Amino acid sequence: FDFVALRFAVELRAKCTLDAATTTARLESRGFRLIGSGLGSVADAIDVRVTGALRPSAPDARLCALSGDVSFVASGALPDVLRAAPEPALRAAANLMSRSLIGAAQERFNTRVPRAYATWAQSR
Repeated sequence: FDFVALRFAVELRAKCTLDAATTTARLESRGFRLIGSGLGSVADAIDVRVTGALRPSAPDARLCALSGDVSFVASGALPDVLRAAPEPALRAAANLMSRSLIGAAQERFNTRVPRAYATWAQSR
């Protein structure tokens, strides 16, 4: 059985700027929201920072792609509801959450963003 089961979604607000000299898109988080039942106090206790630097292929390239790095760091106090949990369980849960976030980000940056970039490049 699950010792603790949390189901949630993350909505991230981000600012994206373009360094025209290097054609690098810079990504910086501007806050987030946890979507799920009773997560308001958890969201208030933690901070998630996302940064990135992505470089696009040329608009006329055969393969429209972005390359670069995106990173995230989560920090903050452990919510009261989880303080009684054994440390190995917390570490396992944190690892699983990190992998889930990375998987969701990979799907977006490996599929959705290149698709949107390809659409934009073809419209030029």
